[in-house]
Amino acid sequence: MFLALALNAGASPACDAELAPIQESWRRWQLAEEPGPGREAFLAAWPAVSAECRGAEWYLLAARALGRTPTWSLTAGDLTLHTTREALERALQVEPDHPAVAAFLTFAAGVHADTPPLPAGICQRLPAGDDQRYVCGSVAVAEGRPADAITAFSAITQPGLYPDLGLRWRQADPKAALPPAVSGPPSEATCMAFGATYAECQVVQKAWKKAGR
Repeated sequence: MFLALALNAGASPACDAELAPIQESWRRWQLAEEPGPGREAFLAAWPAVSAECRGAEWYLLAARALGRTPTWSLTAGDLTLHTTREALERALQVEPDHPAVAAFLTFAAGVHADTPPLPAGICQRLPAGDDQRYVCGSVAVAEGRPADAITAFSAITQPGLYPDLGLRWRQADPKAALPPAVSGPPSEATCMAFGATYAECQVVQKAWKKAGR
């Protein structure tokens, strides 16, 4: 499962249908042995989405594509996006409390200095789910509330989907017995499935090595 590319449960069926092939093409671009067909399908499908379906999911897909190919730009009609940050800022404008966007921002903040901040008070508004637990557990770590962080992280049902979860868990409790899926550096496949770039994955892997793992 592509956690952060899951369709928004609140989206309309029509928009779900428009976004589904883009998500599938992104999946093939990221994970297939030959990424070319998936990439070409993505580049054809992304700008064709109707205006009413250009919500946070659509901008998040653009952010991931631009992160993988930072020399590119994406154009749809009068809109041109040049950077991941620009795409994420647009996503926040249209849906500031979207759980998948919040999860991606949380991860990105750990590997990039130039990441838009999470909206204030977002943990009071995110719907319950793994993205919410990952985001709010990470916020608790940053705010010096390790017990709250551990409670949130322990409730995540698929911990292996978050490339840096083990590191954040260790920050909250250096002696914690981590779930096997997050007890060491993430694989490249884990990072790619989340939507992280190879360079971002290396940052997390190096942090594990620095921590002595």
